[in-house]
Amino acid sequence: MAEHNGSGGDERRELDRLAGRVGAIEEATKIAAKAGEHAAGASSEAIATVRHCTMLISILLPIILAAFGVFGYLSLEGAQSKAEKRVEGIEDAAQEALDKADESWVRMERRLGDTLAKADASRDRVESRAHQTLDNAWDTAAESSRFADTAKRSRDEAEKSVKDVAKAAVDLQESMAEMQRRAEEDLAELESQVTGAEAATARAEAWAKRAQTLVTSIDNLLQRALADASAAAKRDPTKEISAEERRVAEDTTRRLELLEDLGQELTPEAYFVRGNTYYSRKEYERALAEYDRALAGNPDYADVHSWRGYTLFELGRYEEALAALSRVIELKPFLAPPYYIRACTYSLLNRPDEALRDLRYLIERWEAYLWMALEEKDRHFANLRDHPEFRKLVGLDEGGGEGE
Repeated sequence: MAEHNGSGGDERRELDRLAGRVGAIEEATKIAAKAGEHAAGASSEAIATVRHCTMLISILLPIILAAFGVFGYLSLEGAQSKAEKRVEGIEDAAQEALDKADESWVRMERRLGDTLAKADASRDRVESRAHQTLDNAWDTAAESSRFADTAKRSRDEAEKSVKDVAKAAVDLQESMAEMQRRAEEDLAELESQVTGAEAATARAEAWAKRAQTLVTSIDNLLQRALADASAAAKRDPTKEISAEERRVAEDTTRRLELLEDLGQELTPEAYFVRGNTYYSRKEYERALAEYDRALAGNPDYADVHSWRGYTLFELGRYEEALAALSRVIELKPFLAPPYYIRACTYSLLNRPDEALRDLRYLIERWEAYLWMALEEKDRHFANLRDHPEFRKLVGLDEGGGEGE
């Protein structure tokens, strides 16, 4: 009996030790649960931080784009598209970070749940076997040995469960550290992208200011070209161009070529000015090409028709010159030079009636053309020199005039 009591005391002590280990398992389980709650809180904070960054970007983005829209001009619509793509990349990166954080949290919850389930199952098994062993120990001493074996197995299982819980806690800690590291990397990437977007916006604003300056310069050049075109339209083609007029024409042509190099589409007035520059250089084919460009933009540009007619006359293309000069006379019948050049053209084509008609119209209104006709009697009016009406019109048959 004493032997039985001694054996019973050992079994009780063994049960106490087993109960202590079960308590340790429960305590470890509680610690793991607290660690899981702490991990959940940290994960929530990381997710909230990422979402806050995303919201901040969504607030700043319209402001940045609005600033770009105010200062942008012409070719700057490419820069706005790049900024929008960069912001979309930032939002995608933020969303990816949130998705990864959610996935890490789900895996952590699943692993913690498995660990807690294992701990509960182990505890239940230990308690069940401990109660069974205790009951059997008081019933018969013969069962003491079997009880000891069962207790040993329970102890081994309990130790194994404790190790599993410890491993789960280590895995949880490593998962939390990894999740924190990734969150920090994602936040650093977001900050880098935001900094890049700010730099891109600053560059866009600088280009917008340069573009505005360039537009102002282009407008000034076009205004000067229009003024030069107005002055050129008033010049008499029958008179030699002065050195100052030639210098102004050359300067204007250089400015127009600069505008073309900058991608600026020229106006009909600009083509007209450049055509007159080529005309003054006696580069008649190039001048004709510029006049044709001007008329393509404004078919009823009377001054262009006029100088185009003069150019065709110099090229000896008299029929085409007549068509151009007749057109300008339809548009501006009060201009004298087109009548004079047309009279010369009719004379060279041996059409005396039309030539005399234009000369008579001119001389009746502008006496200066009488002296011009006398000067041209041996050149452009050689076919009319002996015509009685021409001689009478210019005074060759009057006293003091040239004889036969």
